[in-house]
Amino acid sequence: MGGGGLDPSGRDWEHLGTSWVELGVSLPQPRGIGGNFALGGGIWGTCAPARGDQGHLGITRRPGGVSALAGGLRGALHSNREWVMVWPRAGIDLMGMGSEFTMVEGEDRARKAWNLRRKICEYQETFSVLEKCPKPVIAVVHGACVGAGVDLISACDIRYCAQDAWFQVKEVDIGLVADVGTLQHLLKIMGSQSLINELAFTTHKMMAPEAQSSSLVSRVFADKETLLQGALEVATTIAARSPMAVQGTKVNLLCSWDHPVPKSLCYVATWNMSMLQTEDILKSVQVAMEKKGPEDVPFSKL
Repeated sequence: MGGGGLDPSGRDWEHLGTSWVELGVSLPQPRGIGGNFALGGGIWGTCAPARGDQGHLGITRRPGGVSALAGGLRGALHSNREWVMVWPRAGIDLMGMGSEFTMVEGEDRARKAWNLRRKICEYQETFSVLEKCPKPVIAVVHGACVGAGVDLISACDIRYCAQDAWFQVKEVDIGLVADVGTLQHLLKIMGSQSLINELAFTTHKMMAPEAQSSSLVSRVFADKETLLQGALEVATTIAARSPMAVQGTKVNLLCSWDHPVPKSLCYVATWNMSMLQTEDILKSVQVAMEKKGPEDVPFSKL
């Protein structure tokens, strides 16, 4: 833990730092009512990456810039690291972000609507960069994951949580439609339209066991410490594999997400007609014949 300061609205926030050899992404989170964390306007529009000496990543504030969090994440996600981890424990800071939507510029209603749509699209891109990132993104959740927190983790590739975690699609309680990823991702992630409708219409609070049984998360850990340890072990396992294979696998999984099987097969055939020429295959086969593991192969970085 470390760092602290004020966002543009003067609300306190904490920077959750990292000290890992690979790459982690932490979000500076304003403290909301009752000490809970919330995503304020500064999270979306005035953040930029700050790279540390040990190869980890934090998020610090930068004045000005539009959708700087998206840009900052995009730069981090396209670094030479093999995986990314995010750990949301937040929702939206309503008090800090109300003016973002009520004070839209424009000389008439049409222009205000146009500018509001553009702002919504910028917010969507803030989370979409996680899905578009060619590297696997691991989300770890402990405590509350409400509203925008669900949007965030639904864009990630692997989701784990602690036993104390709970999830809530909260938007209808504040009179709006979730518009940055939850409704679009959850049906494909969880499969049950009835359950997703219930979550979205009623703001039902989903606890960790239910989240696992419905496939929102794949593993539940006893506490935050074992959660982070388990996620890091998985990340280390991923990082030991060929980056050509890992990142190519994610690209093709994303293609399969939105395309029918025949088109996805055609895509991977075209992909592999060039990628099968990588030296990583020969290196992997050689260490396998020597009864060693992928961690013994010095793969080149991408």
